[in-house]
Amino acid sequence: MASNKKKNDAVNKIIQYIDKNYKNKISLEELSNVSGYNKSYISQIVKLNLGINFYEYLTRIRLREATYALANLEEKISDIALSYGFSDVKSFNTAFRGSFGKTPSEYRKQISIKKDSQQLLTEKNTLKKNIGS
Repeated sequence: MASNKKKNDAVNKIIQYIDKNYKNKISLEELSNVSGYNKSYISQIVKLNLGINFYEYLTRIRLREATYALANLEEKISDIALSYGFSDVKSFNTAFRGSFGKTPSEYRKQISIKKDSQQLLTEKNTLKKNIGS
């Protein structure tokens, strides 16, 4: 029982560390220092608790945050990739396509179309209100 609590605490520390540092390169050595567990055991305890290994969790966090950044149409995709912890644009594109079934460019295009549609609808509703008054 105490062993499970210790493992859960270690996984929580790992998750908190990844959540704070996902933009940086994170090694098993760092996670070992954070959790108190041997680095060869880190992925195993994370997988047991989350159902995915630490690297997959890290990639999901990076992708989640990068999707928000893609809404800023002025920022280059390459800059987003590098600033959210991916080693290069290719690895970002590969991870993004693997998770979302489309490239970051395709995703951004969809966001742009939705924004344009929402803006047109808002303007149309505003005109209706103004004309109706």
